[in-house]
Amino acid sequence: MQKLRAFLRNVRTTEMAEAFYSRLVIIVEGASEREALPLLCAALGLKFDSEGISVAASGGKTVIDTLLQLYQAHGIKTYVIFDNDKGKTTDERAYNKVICRVLEISETDLPAPQISDHYAILDGNWEQQVQADLASIDPNLYLNLVVEARAALGIKGNKNKPLVARYVAEQLVARNVTLPFIKNITEKLKQRLGLIKTQPDKNSDFDFDEDITDEDIPF
Repeated sequence: MQKLRAFLRNVRTTEMAEAFYSRLVIIVEGASEREALPLLCAALGLKFDSEGISVAASGGKTVIDTLLQLYQAHGIKTYVIFDNDKGKTTDERAYNKVICRVLEISETDLPAPQISDHYAILDGNWEQQVQADLASIDPNLYLNLVVEARAALGIKGNKNKPLVARYVAEQLVARNVTLPFIKNITEKLKQRLGLIKTQPDKNSDFDFDEDITDEDIPF
């Protein structure tokens, strides 16, 4: 019981609590993903509200593993999206090892970008991944949209990233632009919900739908 109480102390936002009523919860690092992901996935036919999907922004990498194990302990399907923090120092990337351990993949502070059945690892961070995916369409498109967003929203400097991320997502949807990594994540989410046939995941042997008891929680 003490271990469970320690977990519950981390459920400190409404969105974290709402996940307990979801069919599937997507655990992300920050608010940019929370704002943009539902819009981009909806454009590909996956509407989060209709399918009972919640997005829980952990507010930092160090809470991801806690939320993951908490939701799993309550039998809620999960999907984790986190940054590999390419370009940061080894110390700044250190907690990636913990997340890799919980996901039962090779422990490293710089995991390779990948989309798996139960998790996605972004190349750098959300903004860098979006920019990289758009580069093949138009090398200047992402930066132009960011400048446009700041002007339209009255944002100065590198502030309010979630609002900018949402604006960029809205513009991409309006222009019928599909990001490859979002297309792949959407497919994996549909598989998690049984909306399409699931393909075997070669990246992990861990059964993320397996019941987790209080003894399994390493706290």
